[in-house]
Amino acid sequence: MLTDKDVTTIRDKVGSLVARDDIEQMYFGGAIGADTVALEAALDLRKNKTPRLVAVVPNRINNQPKETQAALSRADEVIELGNPITSANGYKAYHLRNRAMVDMATDVVAFWSGDIHSGTYSTIKYANDNTKKVDAVVIEGKDKRYGYDKQT
Repeated sequence: MLTDKDVTTIRDKVGSLVARDDIEQMYFGGAIGADTVALEAALDLRKNKTPRLVAVVPNRINNQPKETQAALSRADEVIELGNPITSANGYKAYHLRNRAMVDMATDVVAFWSGDIHSGTYSTIKYANDNTKKVDAVVIEGKDKRYGYDKQT
């Protein structure tokens, strides 16, 4: 679960990114946890609807957890990759979503707990292997699956 410090770290990082004039578009994974905190921060902190905010979901928006639906509905665009999410294939849809985001991006910011067995680590490795600039922002809690408590 994300800690209050993690939420602050994510919001601060995203705030610094949306304030930059050279960033035209940002991609978000749409999962519970760091993805949703980051998207909500971008939605709250950007000025004049810039940069453009795009969520990328592994299957369809209606397959996303209910906790993510409000933020996803506020994104400028949602890209639905249409890959079924199943345990039978090791949840390959999540990896395909992460790779699609890296492929679309010029730079990658990853909120990572340091777990080398996580999808975030695999994504960082894929980005590095594809010569993308990667900023791995360390967080204390798990970066996905466990949700977060929104503090407002």
